[in-house]
Amino acid sequence: MASAVRQQTSSSESVPTRDELLIRARDWESLLLEGPVTYFPIRHHSPACSLHLERWIDEVRPETIIVEGPRSYDKWIASLLSEECAGPVAILATYRESDELMATRHSAFFPLCDYSPEWVAIRQGKSIGARLRFADMEFADKVRFQQHARAEEEQPGTTLGLLLGDESHLRYSQFINELVRRMGCRDFDELWDHLFESRAEEMTTGEFVGTLATYCDLSRASHEPEQLESDATHAREAIMAEVIQGELKRLKSKGRRGSILVVTGGFHTVALPFLVNAKQAAIPAELPELDPNLTGSWLIRYSYDQLDALAGYRSGMPNPGFYDALWQAGREFTSIAEKRSAIARLITTIARQTRGQTIAHEASVSDSIAAVQMLQQLAALRNHAIPTRNDLLDAVTSCMSKESSAGNDLLASIVKRVLAGDRIGSIPSSAGQPPIIDDFHRQATRFRLPVDTIERRKATLELYRKREHRPVSFFLHQLELLEVSYATCVDGPDFINGH
Repeated sequence: MASAVRQQTSSSESVPTRDELLIRARDWESLLLEGPVTYFPIRHHSPACSLHLERWIDEVRPETIIVEGPRSYDKWIASLLSEECAGPVAILATYRESDELMATRHSAFFPLCDYSPEWVAIRQGKSIGARLRFADMEFADKVRFQQHARAEEEQPGTTLGLLLGDESHLRYSQFINELVRRMGCRDFDELWDHLFESRAEEMTTGEFVGTLATYCDLSRASHEPEQLESDATHAREAIMAEVIQGELKRLKSKGRRGSILVVTGGFHTVALPFLVNAKQAAIPAELPELDPNLTGSWLIRYSYDQLDALAGYRSGMPNPGFYDALWQAGREFTSIAEKRSAIARLITTIARQTRGQTIAHEASVSDSIAAVQMLQQLAALRNHAIPTRNDLLDAVTSCMSKESSAGNDLLASIVKRVLAGDRIGSIPSSAGQPPIIDDFHRQATRFRLPVDTIERRKATLELYRKREHRPVSFFLHQLELLEVSYATCVDGPDFINGH
């Protein structure tokens, strides 16, 4: 079976026919879901993946669950399982290249929300008593590996705010671009929703896994091996395979026959079975020993506006507020009709927020009714069992847009705010915080500044009349100097230019 799948993925010159895709999907379903190690491909922050993954864990009840993520993140599993921990959160990894004060620094986030497949796997694994582990290259090692691979090129220098689990391999593959064009979709995200999110309820878990693996396999065939070598993809997968092989040996040494479930991004999933089953063990990339004082990680609070892919998160799905509603509907309701109604209620929320503006900009009750009807009709026309994000956007745009540009700008800002969501996560007190974040929270609390909302607020500081306002101003200007997007000075004295 393995050789059959490999032979089929050797060409990226064209998109296979429907019958060829169905054959490949069945082959992948068999390869990934049968045997002592099962492999579950995911897209990060996909409710559809989480839905099927949760069902699969309940059905198979694996003894060990291995999730994509740096191996050192095992220490955060207990915190992620704490009742005090609520999404969205992120694990922040940091690395500085030396002990020097001005050493080049790097950082990356590993965000998780309630419907992130990785977090669903951890929580569901805990409920069945599974052993939980992370498996991936450490962030610092990934930076060093890429620097070594690009030794002949100009180095990028400081890299702050990167994302672990970057999906650009899928998003920008030749296969995906061609599929987007052929299926009449606007972009990668609309294609994903059309193929997976809208149809998750209609597919068995086996069909879902086989289809997703085929999709990822054909995307992978668009990339040259040299590219996957230089960007550390191969090295990361060697480490993942090493962890899986080690867990197999552990179970065998104890005479256990329990299964292992491996949850990784689909791009990696289609390579891992071949690495794990190879006669020779996978050999991770060799790097000089790393000084532990130069690297670290912290569990921190995150927010939906940070998670929003439209703000630049290449590993996320846009408008997390929409997908949160989709996830909650999947957990609360069993019928398709109820889930459709839950999505339609987002239109009501959007319409409600237009009220209180000028009459010319308000969405009327009839506008809302028309938008809900169009949402249902577009979903039916596009063969979506559950309306997609684009179905909703198209319905709102068609039925609530106004003649004035100001009205349309207002509507667009409200839609973006509602679909982005406003949730801010929380972490257990035992997790600790980076010193600078801890200092920020202490000072914000001292000055009674809000830290639990992303809603815009206006504050007036009277620097000459009220002495207690001056340290607040100092604090806010410090944040602005550090380019922390917390507050913006809209008016007041300019001490630098003397205005």
